[in-house]
Amino acid sequence: MSNLLAVRADRTRAGAVQAWLAERADPEDVAVVELTDGARLIVVSRQVERSLRREHATFFRGFAVDTERARLAIGVDGWLDAPEELRRDAWSLGGTFAMVRWAGDAVEARRDLWGNQALLHTDGDGWSAAGDSMLVLRRLRDALGEPSTPDERELLARTALTGIAQTSFGPATAFREIGFAPAGVAVRLDARGASPVERPVTALLGGPVGDYRETIRAAAVGIAGETAAVLELPGVAPRLRISGGQDSRVVLAAALSLGLAERAELVVQEQAEEHAGDARVARSLARRFGLRLRTIGPADVDDHDQLQLWLATLAGTYDGFGVDADAAVEGAFGISGIGAETYKGNFGWRSWWQLRDDLALPLQLELAFIEQTDRGLAAIGAQPADDDATESHYLAHRAGIHCGAGYVGLSPLTANPLQRADLVRLGRAARAEHAAAPGPPRARVGHPLMVADLAALLSPEAASHEYERDVGVDGAVVQARLEALGGPVDVAGAAFAVHGSTAEVPLGPSSLAMRLAADASPGGFTLESVEALGRQGLDALRAGPVRDRYLEVLDNARWRAVDRGMPLMFAGQSPARFASLALLG
Repeated sequence: MSNLLAVRADRTRAGAVQAWLAERADPEDVAVVELTDGARLIVVSRQVERSLRREHATFFRGFAVDTERARLAIGVDGWLDAPEELRRDAWSLGGTFAMVRWAGDAVEARRDLWGNQALLHTDGDGWSAAGDSMLVLRRLRDALGEPSTPDERELLARTALTGIAQTSFGPATAFREIGFAPAGVAVRLDARGASPVERPVTALLGGPVGDYRETIRAAAVGIAGETAAVLELPGVAPRLRISGGQDSRVVLAAALSLGLAERAELVVQEQAEEHAGDARVARSLARRFGLRLRTIGPADVDDHDQLQLWLATLAGTYDGFGVDADAAVEGAFGISGIGAETYKGNFGWRSWWQLRDDLALPLQLELAFIEQTDRGLAAIGAQPADDDATESHYLAHRAGIHCGAGYVGLSPLTANPLQRADLVRLGRAARAEHAAAPGPPRARVGHPLMVADLAALLSPEAASHEYERDVGVDGAVVQARLEALGGPVDVAGAAFAVHGSTAEVPLGPSSLAMRLAADASPGGFTLESVEALGRQGLDALRAGPVRDRYLEVLDNARWRAVDRGMPLMFAGQSPARFASLALLG
């Protein structure tokens, strides 16, 4: 999300790329590396030299988490200091990072396994590029005289007002010449162009699955270990983002089990009516456990530059506004409970055909939707008839982007300890083979009560505390589950080893991305500005039915923001969906 642009250019095109960047980016954000055969690698990122080590042919920004080896690698020097076996196994690593490595005249760009950052790719005559901002790639193509052709079938499919359409369906994007890499997939840049390489994240499902009790206990200890590593970092202000739900309760339970909860500041949103229950429960938790709580209300957020930041980072890959207000604070390291949907079951463990029937889309939209989602499923080795097709699609195309949307544009430093491969595999396992799994009879282990088990194993008191709504968990349930699972886990000595320092990680988007966004941004964060943005690209749509659908999306945005009085930041996906048409202009 504007954290990275990597361009591999032949000797005939490198000068044009560098000339464009000289006009649009701060010099400190641009680095040039000589490859073989006269080719060059140009890397653009905030204060890029802080994340670049030429002698090791590596750019690394952010932090990586190795749950198998219980280690964190922070910043480029932390990455290079980590054990070789960790660095060889880059595909399996969580965290939030962008990495570029090169050898000869070829370049590889990748990010964390879960795809908390977007990864896009494009190419042209004598050059290829990978990055996490669609705006940047589109303007790069303009600068090099390359066409950017709207993919109106993809654009039509994205007008379905369902969470599935909030992110890319698969390898296609709004432009035929720009591709999206599913989570797990890396991008190779060489003389032939840009090519997706490596396995999608769904490949992890082929790994071994242990016994439910053994796996859930080990995962609870691992969650505590990652949480401890962040809480014990020197010179860091940990921010534990909580709500009234189950998932963030697990990381709070982890902090309590470690005896380190007082090191974190609890942070809860209270910017809209929908947050009232979360804030109420957060206050109750803070009182019960004697913890600091910061409530973020409307007056605490300066959203004037929100549209510019969104254009620079999320436009085209995520239809939603709202980077967390605390993400840019120097020294802050967030801890979130996002990630459990990948094993709880986000869309109800359905085949794609079942989901399609439930959506009941208009025929023309349904045909485009099926076409694009079928491509997305094929890209990750899934079939529409699979009884878990919805969850495979969510895992590869939405889960990570949705997780990172709130922070990664300003800072990669947020840990998501619930993102764990062992739990994803366990959630897909046959329920009949795991007698200790909670909940009613069903085909798969995956269920929200998996999360309740994690919290109970870490802190029974936190697990049984009230929730924003009835989740079927109370003191009696927690006690029964502990008896079935062998009692609370011991987290003594669980902290992951840490390589590197947060001081090595630059924060904020590149000057290139922000300047390009400023050129298009019409002003303040208002519905009028959103409409003005979208209308910049509306006329680029040649098909009348597609234009009509986007005008319906605009009507929905008005209904949400005006008729219902919802804050624009929390008015659903339609405002951002319409505004994303600015990319076509």
